[in-house]
Amino acid sequence: MDALEKMKMADFADRQISELSGGQKQRVFIARALARRPWLYIMDEPLAGVDETTERIIMDKFMDLQREKRTVIAVHHDLSTSMPFDYPRRAEPHGQGIGLSLQSWTRRRRLRSPTA
Repeated sequence: MDALEKMKMADFADRQISELSGGQKQRVFIARALARRPWLYIMDEPLAGVDETTERIIMDKFMDLQREKRTVIAVHHDLSTSMPFDYPRRAEPHGQGIGLSLQSWTRRRRLRSPTA
């Protein structure tokens, strides 16, 4: 229930998933991941199809995860929305991408982390 509260979904705990809106479903899915407390979150389009309120809730949670020294890897295509990440990368058309490999990215992250 704590994870649902963090995602502002505790009031919907007794509802079936089919009764939720797209943004509410997204928050429930993120709450499920939060409940497991992993060190690495990999998300595909976590802000797709959500309203502005839900977007703010999700982005605030990502910032909380950063403060907890958790790693979030997210694919996000809407360049008008800034994601609160340390290493944003833009992929170019035709697969020409600019970025870091996962191994090199996590190595850099560990070097900066006081808990490593």
